[in-house]
Amino acid sequence: MSDDRTTTGQRRSDPVAEAYRNPPKTPMLLIGVMAGIFAIEAMLPQGLERRLLAFLAFGLFETWDEALLRVHTLVTHAFLHANLPHLFFNALAIFTAGSVACRILGSARFLLLCLIAAVAGASTHAALNWGELFALRGASGIAFGLWGAASYFWIYRPHERPARRVAKVVYWVAIMMLLNVIYAFAAGGPGGVFGVMGRISWEAHAGGFLAGLIAFPILRATVKRQ
Repeated sequence: MSDDRTTTGQRRSDPVAEAYRNPPKTPMLLIGVMAGIFAIEAMLPQGLERRLLAFLAFGLFETWDEALLRVHTLVTHAFLHANLPHLFFNALAIFTAGSVACRILGSARFLLLCLIAAVAGASTHAALNWGELFALRGASGIAFGLWGAASYFWIYRPHERPARRVAKVVYWVAIMMLLNVIYAFAAGGPGGVFGVMGRISWEAHAGGFLAGLIAFPILRATVKRQ
């Protein structure tokens, strides 16, 4: 794997192809940390696993005072996963979309984008489910945030007319939100979907996606100004 920038400090003309030829290290390290935590959690006795979930998962609070004490869980929930398919699909998104985003933004801005998406996803879930006791975990907010960012490197090309670019992004957003809702309801049904079962937070997915859609061009603009 290559570093996140070329040796000359210049970006390649095709960051998508370059990201897949020489994947940047940072997304792989992020996936490795998530996989390591998942492995450790799987080996813990049930009592310790519950304590880890209580400390890192987002949403286990009833008052504002408790919420302030657990502000770290806006981020740490993204490093916990319910099962192997849950981890696999989030890791797949981080590799496919995250590698390109990291190639374009660099490591620091890529991690900031992931942070923004995780916080936005958890915050959106909390805002739409306030008063409920829930334990939100998983990097799905980050995954959808990177898919939101992918609007700018998978969906359209800079040479296209502005109206066409806007139309393609609108279609992409509509398709992703529709798939998000269908996936959430399918996973909550009998047997789940693709090995993922139980309640799926479509709210966190939507919040992360919109955060990535908004934050990516802002972060990319700061790269261009350097």
